[in-house]
Amino acid sequence: MGSELGVDANSKEELNLSPVSIWWVCWTGIWTAVVALGMAYLIFHRNSTPLRLRGIWLSLSAVVLLHLYWITVQLGLLVGSLIPGNAEFWIMGTLLPCGIALFHASNSRFIHVANLQKRYTRPNSRIVGLPYGNTAFEPKGGRGLIDRFRHFDYTTKSLITVGFAMLLQIFLTALMYIVSRKWHSSWGIPGTEVHGTAMEQKAEMGRGWEW
Repeated sequence: MGSELGVDANSKEELNLSPVSIWWVCWTGIWTAVVALGMAYLIFHRNSTPLRLRGIWLSLSAVVLLHLYWITVQLGLLVGSLIPGNAEFWIMGTLLPCGIALFHASNSRFIHVANLQKRYTRPNSRIVGLPYGNTAFEPKGGRGLIDRFRHFDYTTKSLITVGFAMLLQIFLTALMYIVSRKWHSSWGIPGTEVHGTAMEQKAEMGRGWEW
């Protein structure tokens, strides 16, 4: 972990049991319990009409990833000097962007459903075109990947797009990890490594172009 979590050249490989870190641990436990109870309530009532329209599984997936990221940040001061130096990079490169992507997909789906409902609450509104997935008037010969993608329903298209973006993000994160010697000195681009003692290297791993 980098110097933003209190790691410096004089840090020791031990738990930081300062009053500040203990407070963050207590707060993390309390808020995690609140979030878990809220998720359990939503899952228990998942068959209710508002939640079925909302589609809670995308939302809950986003909450889980973002909350895991939040937990690691809150506990960083406590265990920053103990965990591997590349842990922060992988957490920042996977949990955070993937959680945001799923949250965006969930909100986009909700907005789409809300717009569809408006068509039935406004007497003068018109339903333009056919919903995606209706193949009654699908042009013949449109069997390419792009044509098939265009005729998926909105939720499926959102999931495919977000899933592709998540895979791309993970690929770029892995690529940055491979080409930089900051986290491994045996391979990578020369000049990207860090020097010094183990703690000095950990302090420097949170800086650089890789971020």
